[in-house]
Amino acid sequence: MEDNHEVTPGQPFPLGQGDLNIVYQELCAHTRATDEISLKLMTAIPLVTGIGIVLLMRSPATAVPQVAVVLLSLFAALVTFAIYRWERKNMENCRHFRQWAAFLEQDYYGLRQIEAGSAPSVLPHGRIPPPRRFGLAWTKTEALRLLYGVAVLGWLSTGLYVTVA
Repeated sequence: MEDNHEVTPGQPFPLGQGDLNIVYQELCAHTRATDEISLKLMTAIPLVTGIGIVLLMRSPATAVPQVAVVLLSLFAALVTFAIYRWERKNMENCRHFRQWAAFLEQDYYGLRQIEAGSAPSVLPHGRIPPPRRFGLAWTKTEALRLLYGVAVLGWLSTGLYVTVA
């Protein structure tokens, strides 16, 4: 029996062959999950960093001992860097899921890129060119580098400020 890989709008996807439909659904679910985790971290890191630095730098009458501030700052910088490294791995996983989803879209479902200007120019899981601002293309990678770099620098400068002041 010959498999028909064409998708008809309004009709369910064909099943069979180890059920690649389920694989595709799982790839999409994993991509969404990694993006949700990333978004939560991108909102939590600046918030926790800002609150932590403010608490460590509060008025001298209730100040934390200098050694404790330095150690807490180094610890927080290290934890932030570790989360950044984990997030980079998370991005690689997401890229892997998107590549496999795009492969299934093209080879299993028969979706093809459409001519320029007549509809979306990229398959649902294809690479979308990032917007350019001031001559630079900012992707999630650059945003993460800036966010985590500023957070780590903030923690380290807090510890340094306490030792110098």
